[in-house]
Amino acid sequence: MIKRIAEGYGKMLGAAAKIIALLSVCALLGLAIVFPLWKFATSAPQAYTAAVLALMAAAAAVVCARRIKSAGIRKFLKGLLRIAVILCGAAAAIALVIAGKRIAAIPVAAVAVVLYGIISFGGGKTGKKTGKMTAITIIAAASAGFPLFGDAAGFPSADEMFSFVTTGEMIRIMNAKYTAPNPKADEETKSRMKAENEVFQKYEKKREKAERAQRRNENPALEFYLYKIKKSDVEKGKGFTQLAASLDQRQGTLATVNGIECSDDISEGMDLVLPVSQGLFVPFEPRNELEILIAQELSTQPQEGSVNVDINGRKYKFFPGKSFSGTAVAFFHDKGMQLPLSRKVLTSPFGYRTSPISGEWKFHAGIDLAAPVGTDVMACKGGTVAGIGQMNSVYGNFITIDHGGGKTSVYAHLSKMSVGKGDKVTRGQKIGEVGTTGMSTGPHLHFEIRENGNPSDPGKFIK
Repeated sequence: MIKRIAEGYGKMLGAAAKIIALLSVCALLGLAIVFPLWKFATSAPQAYTAAVLALMAAAAAVVCARRIKSAGIRKFLKGLLRIAVILCGAAAAIALVIAGKRIAAIPVAAVAVVLYGIISFGGGKTGKKTGKMTAITIIAAASAGFPLFGDAAGFPSADEMFSFVTTGEMIRIMNAKYTAPNPKADEETKSRMKAENEVFQKYEKKREKAERAQRRNENPALEFYLYKIKKSDVEKGKGFTQLAASLDQRQGTLATVNGIECSDDISEGMDLVLPVSQGLFVPFEPRNELEILIAQELSTQPQEGSVNVDINGRKYKFFPGKSFSGTAVAFFHDKGMQLPLSRKVLTSPFGYRTSPISGEWKFHAGIDLAAPVGTDVMACKGGTVAGIGQMNSVYGNFITIDHGGGKTSVYAHLSKMSVGKGDKVTRGQKIGEVGTTGMSTGPHLHFEIRENGNPSDPGKFIK
Protein backbone atom coordinates (compact mmCIF):
# COMPACT_ATOMS: atom_id res chain seq x y z
CA MET A 1 0.00 0.00 0.00
CA ILE A 2 2.73 2.39 1.05
CA LYS A 3 4.71 1.32 -2.00
CA ARG A 4 1.76 2.15 -4.31
CA ILE A 5 1.28 5.54 -2.66
CA ALA A 6 4.97 6.28 -3.02
CA GLU A 7 4.87 5.23 -6.67
CA GLY A 8 1.80 7.47 -7.19
CA TYR A 9 3.51 10.46 -5.62
CA GLY A 10 6.61 9.68 -7.64
CA LYS A 11 4.64 9.72 -10.88
CA MET A 12 2.93 12.98 -9.88
CA LEU A 13 6.24 14.60 -9.05
CA GLY A 14 7.71 13.31 -12.29
CA ALA A 15 4.77 14.70 -14.27
CA ALA A 16 5.05 18.04 -12.46
CA ALA A 17 8.77 18.15 -13.21
CA LYS A 18 8.09 17.41 -16.88
CA ILE A 19 5.44 20.15 -17.03
CA ILE A 20 7.76 22.68 -15.36
CA ALA A 21 10.59 21.72 -17.69
CA LEU A 22 8.32 21.95 -20.74
CA LEU A 23 6.97 25.35 -19.69
CA SER A 24 10.49 26.58 -19.04
CA VAL A 25 11.62 25.45 -22.48
CA CYS A 26 8.56 27.07 -24.06
CA ALA A 27 9.14 30.33 -22.14
CA LEU A 28 12.75 30.36 -23.32
CA LEU A 29 11.50 29.74 -26.84
CA GLY A 30 9.23 32.78 -26.50
CA LEU A 31 12.12 34.89 -25.25
CA ALA A 32 14.32 33.63 -28.07
CA ILE A 33 11.70 34.76 -30.59
CA VAL A 34 11.12 38.16 -28.97
CA PHE A 35 14.41 39.39 -27.53
CA PRO A 36 16.74 39.39 -30.60
CA LEU A 37 14.29 41.62 -32.47
CA TRP A 38 13.63 43.95 -29.53
CA LYS A 39 15.31 47.01 -31.08
CA PHE A 40 13.35 46.56 -34.29
CA ALA A 41 10.16 45.89 -32.37
CA THR A 42 10.20 49.23 -30.59
CA SER A 43 10.47 51.13 -33.86
CA ALA A 44 7.95 49.03 -35.80
CA PRO A 45 5.74 47.12 -33.30
CA GLN A 46 2.97 46.30 -35.79
CA ALA A 47 5.31 44.66 -38.32
CA TYR A 48 7.11 42.88 -35.48
CA THR A 49 3.91 41.46 -33.98
CA ALA A 50 2.80 40.27 -37.41
CA ALA A 51 6.18 38.55 -37.89
CA VAL A 52 5.96 36.76 -34.51
CA LEU A 53 2.43 35.54 -35.24
CA ALA A 54 3.54 34.33 -38.68
CA LEU A 55 6.45 32.38 -37.15
CA MET A 56 4.07 30.72 -34.68
CA ALA A 57 1.66 29.79 -37.46
CA ALA A 58 4.50 28.39 -39.55
CA ALA A 59 5.75 26.29 -36.62
CA ALA A 60 2.28 24.83 -36.07
CA ALA A 61 1.86 24.13 -39.78
CA VAL A 62 5.20 22.26 -39.94
CA VAL A 63 4.23 20.06 -36.97
CA CYS A 64 0.85 19.27 -38.55
CA ALA A 65 2.40 18.59 -41.96
CA ARG A 66 4.70 15.97 -40.42
CA ARG A 67 1.71 14.22 -38.87
CA ILE A 68 -0.24 14.28 -42.15
CA LYS A 69 2.62 12.70 -44.07
CA SER A 70 2.17 9.28 -42.43
CA ALA A 71 -1.54 9.47 -41.51
CA GLY A 72 -4.69 7.93 -42.89
CA ILE A 73 -7.52 9.88 -44.53
CA ARG A 74 -9.16 10.71 -41.20
CA LYS A 75 -5.96 11.95 -39.63
CA PHE A 76 -5.08 13.70 -42.88
CA LEU A 77 -8.33 15.72 -42.82
CA LYS A 78 -7.87 16.40 -39.12
CA GLY A 79 -4.37 17.67 -39.78
CA LEU A 80 -5.65 19.95 -42.53
CA LEU A 81 -8.23 21.31 -40.11
CA ARG A 82 -5.51 22.05 -37.56
CA ILE A 83 -3.47 23.94 -40.15
CA ALA A 84 -6.58 25.85 -41.33
CA VAL A 85 -7.45 26.91 -37.76
CA ILE A 86 -3.96 28.15 -36.98
CA LEU A 87 -3.39 29.88 -40.33
CA CYS A 88 -6.83 31.55 -40.31
CA GLY A 89 -6.35 32.67 -36.71
CA ALA A 90 -2.88 34.01 -37.44
CA ALA A 91 -4.07 35.76 -40.62
CA ALA A 92 -6.93 37.42 -38.74
CA ALA A 93 -4.60 38.49 -35.92
CA ILE A 94 -2.03 39.88 -38.38
CA ALA A 95 -4.77 41.80 -40.24
CA LEU A 96 -5.94 43.33 -36.96
CA VAL A 97 -2.37 44.29 -36.04
CA ILE A 98 -1.76 45.97 -39.40
CA ALA A 99 -5.11 47.77 -39.08
CA GLY A 100 -3.98 49.18 -35.73
CA LYS A 101 -6.27 46.98 -33.57
CA ARG A 102 -3.37 45.41 -31.69
CA ILE A 103 -5.29 44.56 -28.50
CA ALA A 104 -8.01 42.74 -30.50
CA ALA A 105 -5.35 40.56 -32.16
CA ILE A 106 -4.51 38.87 -28.85
CA PRO A 107 -7.89 37.17 -28.14
CA VAL A 108 -8.20 36.20 -31.81
CA ALA A 109 -4.83 34.42 -31.68
CA ALA A 110 -5.77 32.84 -28.33
CA VAL A 111 -9.07 31.47 -29.70
CA ALA A 112 -7.20 29.90 -32.63
CA VAL A 113 -4.80 28.21 -30.22
CA VAL A 114 -7.66 26.88 -28.05
CA LEU A 115 -9.48 25.49 -31.11
CA TYR A 116 -6.25 23.89 -32.28
CA GLY A 117 -5.82 22.25 -28.89
CA ILE A 118 -9.40 20.93 -28.85
CA ILE A 119 -8.97 19.37 -32.29
CA SER A 120 -5.59 17.83 -31.39
CA PHE A 121 -6.74 16.26 -28.11
CA GLY A 122 -9.21 14.01 -29.91
CA GLY A 123 -6.60 11.81 -31.66
CA GLY A 124 -4.42 8.96 -30.48
CA LYS A 125 -1.55 9.19 -28.04
CA THR A 126 0.83 10.62 -30.63
CA GLY A 127 -1.77 13.09 -31.85
CA LYS A 128 -2.59 14.17 -28.32
CA LYS A 129 1.07 14.57 -27.47
CA THR A 130 1.76 16.56 -30.64
CA GLY A 131 -1.31 18.74 -30.14
CA LYS A 132 -0.59 19.43 -26.48
CA MET A 133 3.05 20.23 -27.05
CA THR A 134 2.31 22.52 -30.01
CA ALA A 135 -0.55 24.30 -28.24
CA ILE A 136 1.50 24.75 -25.04
CA THR A 137 4.47 25.99 -27.06
CA ILE A 138 2.37 28.61 -28.84
CA ILE A 139 0.66 29.71 -25.62
CA ALA A 140 3.95 29.86 -23.73
CA ALA A 141 5.69 31.75 -26.53
CA ALA A 142 2.84 34.25 -26.62
CA SER A 143 2.78 34.56 -22.82
CA ALA A 144 6.54 35.10 -22.75
CA GLY A 145 6.36 37.68 -25.51
CA PHE A 146 3.18 39.70 -24.91
CA PRO A 147 3.32 40.54 -21.15
CA LEU A 148 7.09 40.88 -20.84
CA PHE A 149 7.66 43.15 -23.79
CA GLY A 150 4.50 45.26 -23.98
CA ASP A 151 4.81 47.24 -27.19
CA ALA A 152 7.11 44.66 -28.79
CA ALA A 153 4.49 41.96 -28.53
CA GLY A 154 1.40 43.90 -29.45
CA PHE A 155 0.17 45.85 -26.41
CA PRO A 156 -0.09 49.59 -27.13
CA SER A 157 1.64 51.84 -24.63
CA ALA A 158 -0.22 54.63 -22.83
CA ASP A 159 1.00 57.05 -25.48
CA GLU A 160 -0.80 55.08 -28.18
CA MET A 161 -4.20 55.00 -26.45
CA PHE A 162 -5.89 57.95 -28.16
CA SER A 163 -9.39 59.27 -28.59
CA PHE A 164 -9.71 60.27 -32.24
CA VAL A 165 -11.61 63.41 -33.20
CA THR A 166 -12.05 65.14 -36.57
CA THR A 167 -13.69 68.43 -37.52
CA GLY A 168 -16.29 66.44 -39.44
CA GLU A 169 -17.57 65.12 -36.09
CA MET A 170 -17.78 68.58 -34.51
CA ILE A 171 -20.96 70.66 -34.29
CA ARG A 172 -20.49 74.15 -35.71
CA ILE A 173 -21.49 77.18 -33.63
CA MET A 174 -22.62 80.11 -35.77
CA ASN A 175 -22.58 82.80 -33.07
CA ALA A 176 -20.16 83.54 -30.23
CA LYS A 177 -23.04 84.66 -28.03
CA TYR A 178 -26.83 84.55 -27.79
CA THR A 179 -28.35 86.81 -30.46
CA ALA A 180 -32.00 87.80 -30.12
CA PRO A 181 -33.79 87.88 -33.48
CA ASN A 182 -35.23 91.15 -34.73
CA PRO A 183 -39.01 91.13 -34.09
CA LYS A 184 -39.52 92.53 -37.62
CA ALA A 185 -37.47 89.76 -39.27
CA ASP A 186 -39.21 87.27 -41.55
CA GLU A 187 -40.12 83.83 -40.25
CA GLU A 188 -37.29 82.11 -42.10
CA THR A 189 -34.69 84.39 -40.45
CA LYS A 190 -36.28 83.92 -37.02
CA SER A 191 -36.29 80.13 -37.46
CA ARG A 192 -32.61 80.13 -38.53
CA MET A 193 -31.54 82.32 -35.61
CA LYS A 194 -33.49 80.16 -33.19
CA ALA A 195 -31.68 77.04 -34.43
CA GLU A 196 -28.30 78.79 -34.19
CA ASN A 197 -28.99 79.96 -30.65
CA GLU A 198 -30.12 76.50 -29.59
CA VAL A 199 -26.74 75.09 -30.69
CA PHE A 200 -24.92 77.81 -28.74
CA GLN A 201 -27.04 77.19 -25.63
CA LYS A 202 -26.40 73.44 -25.87
CA TYR A 203 -22.65 74.16 -26.08
CA GLU A 204 -22.90 76.44 -23.00
CA LYS A 205 -24.71 73.77 -20.99
CA LYS A 206 -22.08 71.16 -21.86
CA ARG A 207 -19.35 73.62 -20.87
CA GLU A 208 -20.99 74.15 -17.47
CA LYS A 209 -21.50 70.40 -16.99
CA ALA A 210 -17.84 69.72 -17.83
CA GLU A 211 -16.76 72.45 -15.40
CA ARG A 212 -18.75 70.82 -12.57
CA ALA A 213 -17.32 67.40 -13.45
CA GLN A 214 -13.76 68.78 -13.33
CA ARG A 215 -14.38 70.23 -9.87
CA ARG A 216 -15.36 66.70 -8.78
CA ASN A 217 -12.13 65.34 -10.37
CA GLU A 218 -14.13 63.25 -12.83
CA ASN A 219 -12.87 62.24 -16.27
CA PRO A 220 -13.00 65.13 -18.77
CA ALA A 221 -15.62 65.19 -21.50
CA LEU A 222 -13.74 64.99 -24.82
CA GLU A 223 -16.37 66.79 -26.88
CA PHE A 224 -15.55 69.55 -29.35
CA TYR A 225 -17.42 72.24 -31.25
CA LEU A 226 -16.28 74.38 -34.19
CA TYR A 227 -16.51 78.15 -34.69
CA LYS A 228 -15.47 80.32 -37.66
CA ILE A 229 -14.12 83.74 -36.68
CA LYS A 230 -16.29 86.56 -38.03
CA LYS A 231 -15.27 90.07 -39.00
CA SER A 232 -17.11 91.42 -35.95
CA ASP A 233 -14.91 89.25 -33.69
CA VAL A 234 -11.68 91.02 -34.70
CA GLU A 235 -12.73 94.50 -35.87
CA LYS A 236 -12.43 97.76 -33.88
CA GLY A 237 -9.52 96.58 -31.77
CA LYS A 238 -11.13 93.34 -30.61
CA GLY A 239 -8.66 90.53 -30.09
CA PHE A 240 -8.06 87.04 -28.79
CA THR A 241 -8.88 87.85 -25.15
CA GLN A 242 -12.37 89.16 -25.96
CA LEU A 243 -13.07 86.33 -28.37
CA ALA A 244 -12.08 83.68 -25.79
CA ALA A 245 -14.32 85.33 -23.19
CA SER A 246 -17.32 85.47 -25.55
CA LEU A 247 -16.85 81.77 -26.36
CA ASP A 248 -16.52 80.95 -22.64
CA GLN A 249 -13.04 79.48 -23.23
CA ARG A 250 -9.86 79.84 -21.18
CA GLN A 251 -7.11 81.49 -23.20
CA GLY A 252 -4.73 78.56 -22.63
CA THR A 253 -7.30 76.00 -23.76
CA LEU A 254 -8.31 77.88 -26.91
CA ALA A 255 -4.70 78.67 -27.83
CA THR A 256 -3.17 75.22 -27.30
CA VAL A 257 -5.90 73.14 -28.94
CA ASN A 258 -5.71 75.37 -32.05
CA GLY A 259 -1.91 75.70 -32.20
CA ILE A 260 -2.04 79.50 -31.80
CA GLU A 261 1.37 80.81 -30.71
CA CYS A 262 0.49 84.46 -30.15
CA SER A 263 -2.67 86.40 -29.25
CA ASP A 264 -2.34 88.34 -32.54
CA ASP A 265 -2.40 85.18 -34.68
CA ILE A 266 -6.17 85.15 -35.33
CA SER A 267 -8.01 86.44 -38.36
CA GLU A 268 -11.43 86.53 -39.98
CA GLY A 269 -12.48 83.19 -41.48
CA MET A 270 -10.25 81.11 -39.21
CA ASP A 271 -11.84 77.91 -37.80
CA LEU A 272 -11.45 77.43 -34.05
CA VAL A 273 -11.87 74.10 -32.23
CA LEU A 274 -13.79 74.60 -28.97
CA PRO A 275 -13.41 71.89 -26.28
CA VAL A 276 -16.16 71.65 -23.68
CA SER A 277 -13.57 70.66 -21.04
CA GLN A 278 -10.96 73.28 -20.16
CA GLY A 279 -7.24 72.63 -19.73
CA LEU A 280 -4.03 72.63 -21.75
CA PHE A 281 -3.51 70.55 -24.91
CA VAL A 282 0.20 69.74 -25.18
CA PRO A 283 1.20 68.30 -28.58
CA PHE A 284 3.47 65.25 -28.68
CA GLU A 285 5.48 67.06 -31.38
CA PRO A 286 5.64 70.81 -30.54
CA ARG A 287 5.80 73.07 -33.60
CA ASN A 288 6.26 76.56 -32.17
CA GLU A 289 7.98 78.24 -29.25
CA LEU A 290 4.86 78.46 -27.07
CA GLU A 291 4.21 74.74 -27.44
CA ILE A 292 7.84 73.98 -26.57
CA LEU A 293 7.59 76.22 -23.49
CA ILE A 294 4.37 74.60 -22.21
CA ALA A 295 5.69 71.08 -22.88
CA GLN A 296 8.78 71.88 -20.81
CA GLU A 297 6.69 73.34 -17.97
CA LEU A 298 4.35 70.34 -17.76
CA SER A 299 7.02 67.67 -18.29
CA THR A 300 7.87 67.70 -14.57
CA GLN A 301 4.25 67.66 -13.37
CA PRO A 302 2.20 64.54 -12.51
CA GLN A 303 0.61 62.87 -15.54
CA GLU A 304 -2.31 61.45 -13.55
CA GLY A 305 -5.64 62.49 -14.99
CA SER A 306 -4.14 63.44 -18.36
CA VAL A 307 -5.82 62.10 -21.50
CA ASN A 308 -4.44 61.40 -24.97
CA VAL A 309 -6.47 62.76 -27.86
CA ASP A 310 -5.90 62.86 -31.63
CA ILE A 311 -7.50 65.95 -33.22
CA ASN A 312 -7.46 65.99 -37.01
CA GLY A 313 -4.38 63.75 -37.07
CA ARG A 314 -2.37 65.71 -34.48
CA LYS A 315 -1.72 63.97 -31.15
CA TYR A 316 -2.07 65.84 -27.85
CA LYS A 317 -1.86 65.06 -24.16
CA PHE A 318 -4.73 66.92 -22.47
CA PHE A 319 -4.16 68.19 -18.93
CA PRO A 320 -7.64 68.94 -17.49
CA GLY A 321 -7.98 72.12 -15.44
CA LYS A 322 -4.48 73.42 -16.26
CA SER A 323 -4.04 77.07 -17.27
CA PHE A 324 -1.27 79.22 -18.73
CA SER A 325 1.55 79.96 -16.31
CA GLY A 326 2.61 83.59 -15.83
CA THR A 327 5.53 83.00 -18.20
CA ALA A 328 3.26 81.48 -20.85
CA VAL A 329 0.78 84.38 -20.56
CA ALA A 330 3.57 86.94 -21.02
CA PHE A 331 4.98 85.02 -23.97
CA PHE A 332 1.56 84.51 -25.59
CA HIS A 333 0.80 88.24 -25.60
CA ASP A 334 4.27 89.28 -26.81
CA LYS A 335 4.71 88.94 -30.57
CA GLY A 336 8.08 90.69 -30.77
CA MET A 337 11.23 89.19 -32.24
CA GLN A 338 14.76 89.82 -31.09
CA LEU A 339 17.83 90.62 -33.15
CA PRO A 340 19.92 87.52 -33.91
CA LEU A 341 23.17 89.17 -32.70
CA SER A 342 24.02 90.70 -29.34
CA ARG A 343 27.00 92.61 -30.81
CA LYS A 344 26.31 94.11 -34.20
CA VAL A 345 26.69 97.07 -36.53
CA LEU A 346 24.01 97.65 -39.18
CA THR A 347 25.92 98.02 -42.43
CA SER A 348 23.11 97.64 -44.97
CA PRO A 349 19.36 98.22 -44.41
CA PHE A 350 16.34 96.57 -46.03
CA GLY A 351 15.33 97.79 -49.51
CA TYR A 352 17.06 99.05 -52.63
CA ARG A 353 20.77 99.80 -52.41
CA THR A 354 23.96 99.81 -54.43
CA SER A 355 25.31 96.26 -54.33
CA PRO A 356 28.78 96.12 -52.67
CA ILE A 357 29.63 93.22 -54.99
CA SER A 358 28.47 94.39 -58.43
CA GLY A 359 27.91 98.09 -57.83
CA GLU A 360 24.41 97.78 -59.33
CA TRP A 361 21.22 99.29 -57.88
CA LYS A 362 19.47 96.17 -56.48
CA PHE A 363 16.84 95.17 -53.96
CA HIS A 364 18.26 93.92 -50.65
CA ALA A 365 15.83 91.36 -49.14
CA GLY A 366 17.17 91.65 -45.57
CA ILE A 367 19.59 93.56 -43.37
CA ASP A 368 23.34 93.10 -42.95
CA LEU A 369 24.80 93.09 -39.43
CA ALA A 370 28.60 93.26 -39.20
CA ALA A 371 30.28 91.24 -36.44
CA PRO A 372 33.53 89.28 -35.94
CA VAL A 373 33.79 85.73 -37.28
CA GLY A 374 32.61 83.29 -34.62
CA THR A 375 30.05 85.64 -33.01
CA ASP A 376 27.02 83.64 -31.82
CA VAL A 377 23.94 83.86 -34.06
CA MET A 378 20.64 83.37 -32.22
CA ALA A 379 17.13 82.50 -33.39
CA CYS A 380 15.05 85.68 -33.51
CA LYS A 381 11.96 83.69 -32.45
CA GLY A 382 11.07 80.09 -31.71
CA GLY A 383 10.15 77.66 -34.44
CA THR A 384 11.37 74.73 -36.53
CA VAL A 385 14.50 74.65 -38.69
CA ALA A 386 12.96 74.37 -42.15
CA GLY A 387 16.17 74.25 -44.16
CA ILE A 388 19.96 74.12 -44.08
CA GLY A 389 22.14 75.33 -46.94
CA GLN A 390 25.85 74.74 -47.36
CA MET A 391 28.22 76.70 -49.58
CA ASN A 392 25.44 78.35 -51.57
CA SER A 393 26.93 80.67 -54.22
CA VAL A 394 25.07 83.69 -52.76
CA TYR A 395 24.12 82.89 -49.15
CA GLY A 396 27.04 80.59 -48.33
CA ASN A 397 26.11 78.55 -45.26
CA PHE A 398 22.58 79.54 -44.20
CA ILE A 399 19.69 78.47 -41.97
CA THR A 400 15.94 78.97 -42.50
CA ILE A 401 13.56 78.83 -39.52
CA ASP A 402 9.79 78.44 -39.84
CA HIS A 403 7.99 80.40 -37.09
CA GLY A 404 4.47 79.41 -38.12
CA GLY A 405 1.75 81.66 -39.46
CA GLY A 406 3.60 82.00 -42.78
CA LYS A 407 6.66 83.69 -41.21
CA THR A 408 10.22 82.47 -41.76
CA SER A 409 13.64 83.92 -40.97
CA VAL A 410 16.93 83.42 -42.86
CA TYR A 411 20.48 83.62 -41.43
CA ALA A 412 23.22 83.67 -44.12
CA HIS A 413 27.04 83.74 -44.59
CA LEU A 414 27.56 81.57 -41.48
CA SER A 415 30.92 80.04 -40.61
CA LYS A 416 29.31 77.34 -38.45
CA MET A 417 25.80 75.90 -38.02
CA SER A 418 24.73 74.42 -34.67
CA VAL A 419 21.30 73.01 -35.62
CA GLY A 420 19.92 70.59 -38.20
CA LYS A 421 16.84 70.45 -40.36
CA GLY A 422 13.73 69.64 -38.33
CA ASP A 423 15.21 70.81 -35.00
CA LYS A 424 12.95 72.79 -32.66
CA VAL A 425 14.51 76.06 -31.51
CA THR A 426 13.51 78.74 -29.00
CA ARG A 427 13.98 82.48 -29.12
CA GLY A 428 17.55 83.43 -28.24
CA GLN A 429 18.93 79.91 -28.79
CA LYS A 430 22.30 79.73 -30.54
CA ILE A 431 21.93 78.33 -34.06
CA GLY A 432 25.32 79.17 -35.60
CA GLU A 433 28.23 81.60 -35.85
CA VAL A 434 28.98 84.65 -38.00
CA GLY A 435 31.17 84.06 -41.05
CA THR A 436 31.84 85.36 -44.53
CA THR A 437 30.82 82.42 -46.74
CA GLY A 438 29.08 82.88 -50.08
CA MET A 439 28.83 86.27 -51.81
CA SER A 440 30.29 88.34 -48.96
CA THR A 441 32.82 91.19 -48.71
CA GLY A 442 33.57 90.63 -45.02
CA PRO A 443 32.37 89.00 -41.76
CA HIS A 444 28.66 89.76 -41.28
CA LEU A 445 25.22 88.20 -40.91
CA HIS A 446 22.62 88.63 -43.63
CA PHE A 447 19.24 88.42 -41.85
CA GLU A 448 15.82 88.14 -43.55
CA ILE A 449 12.19 87.94 -42.45
CA ARG A 450 9.75 86.53 -44.97
CA GLU A 451 5.95 86.52 -44.85
CA ASN A 452 4.39 83.79 -47.01
CA GLY A 453 7.67 83.67 -48.94
CA ASN A 454 7.87 87.41 -49.56
CA PRO A 455 10.68 89.46 -47.95
CA SER A 456 9.61 91.97 -45.26
CA ASP A 457 11.50 94.65 -43.38
CA PRO A 458 12.85 93.02 -40.16
CA GLY A 459 12.51 96.41 -38.46
CA LYS A 460 8.72 95.90 -38.36
CA PHE A 461 9.09 92.85 -36.13
CA ILE A 462 12.20 93.44 -34.02
CA LYS A 463 11.66 95.04 -30.61
